[in-house]
Amino acid sequence: MIQPDISFVVPLFNHLASTQAMLVSLQATLPAGLAHEIILVDDASTDGTRQWLASLTAPNLRVLLNAGNQGFARTVNAGVEQASGQVLTLLNNDLLLTPGWLEPMLAALNSPTIKAGVVGNVQTRVADGSLDHAGVQMAANGKLDHVQGWPPSGVQQARVFAVTGACCLIRREVFNAVGGFDETYVNGCEDIDLCQKVKAKGLHVVMAYGSVVQHHVSLSRGRTSQQNEENSRHLYARWRKEFKAELANVWLARLQAGAQTTQGDAPDGQFTAAMLATPHVLARLMAESVLQKEEVCWARMLDGEEPNANLPARCQVQGLRFDAAKGGQILDSVAELHVSGLRSVRNFYVCGQILAGYGAQPVALTLSANGMVQKTFTLQPGEAVNVGIIAPVCLPGVTNCFAVQTSAPLRVSHFVLDDQVFEQLN
Repeated sequence: MIQPDISFVVPLFNHLASTQAMLVSLQATLPAGLAHEIILVDDASTDGTRQWLASLTAPNLRVLLNAGNQGFARTVNAGVEQASGQVLTLLNNDLLLTPGWLEPMLAALNSPTIKAGVVGNVQTRVADGSLDHAGVQMAANGKLDHVQGWPPSGVQQARVFAVTGACCLIRREVFNAVGGFDETYVNGCEDIDLCQKVKAKGLHVVMAYGSVVQHHVSLSRGRTSQQNEENSRHLYARWRKEFKAELANVWLARLQAGAQTTQGDAPDGQFTAAMLATPHVLARLMAESVLQKEEVCWARMLDGEEPNANLPARCQVQGLRFDAAKGGQILDSVAELHVSGLRSVRNFYVCGQILAGYGAQPVALTLSANGMVQKTFTLQPGEAVNVGIIAPVCLPGVTNCFAVQTSAPLRVSHFVLDDQVFEQLN
């Protein structure tokens, strides 16, 4: 049965032509006899949108005007505050609604077995009809990504990590109970945060795959990189425990599927056999390491801090011997760097030269980080050495150990850790 009392809340900011097309498509695709209201909230548009809004006369259409630009969260919240429907449909003004888009979403929201708190749908690109996304997921590198694939045939609904606020359904009582959109965010992450708040109430975030709309994709708002990062840091800090658990699940699934490498999209190094033997432990360690990496990046980018200042003074190097006849510090077998106070590092390199005169066989040089990941290079006698691991795994709260093992003597000129050069090796 179609829900008889529904409010469509649409924030507007410029792009009048797209808004007009969205409204036409919305009115044309609503089920016959649906009792509804459309609330258009203008966030200080400057392109003629307000003049057009003043010309609208439909009885079930309401217009709200912000006195100044308030941003996405405040604009939607203002619209919801004036809504009378028990079900809210939040829509961007850069959508084109297609026939039959609303019914699958309402069916999912009204299902007593699904317990949906928020319902999203599939969105395709207006430009070429390609899939833009089918929900939001946590990637192995800790980033939030759009789900880029369709579900298996026959799947109509599924729980997901999050959905976007460009097109979603939520009951007004649930929206109000979780405090609506958090106005701390500036044009980004509000929808992901809303989904987490809904899940914290014991409800689910659900995709209705039978609902498909077209989306111009972020037409309304231009977003700076720093603004995105500030939003992301606030989001990750607020939901760190939940995000770590989700990230650990992502890594566990990868490990159980046979993944051997440390990075999701840019493999660099392999997990050691000992760590692969304990996948649940490894998944949790990787989740923490990935989150620490993001947090250190934000400290550098947003606060101007350098969490790894003066690493050489916090490091002890073991396993080298000085040999003047051979030109400096010599590594015969294994050298280790023990470093305190680390949260994340960008790289670990060893530089020098494989000594000649120890046979003609290729030389195996293996770098490892905390006994968790390792990377092996094959070099030739006499060859210059400049090899490393990008973004090695760090373990916060303990002394980290970075090791180099060689099958033939290596003259070490220096190590590099987090772009800092270690030249005083004795």
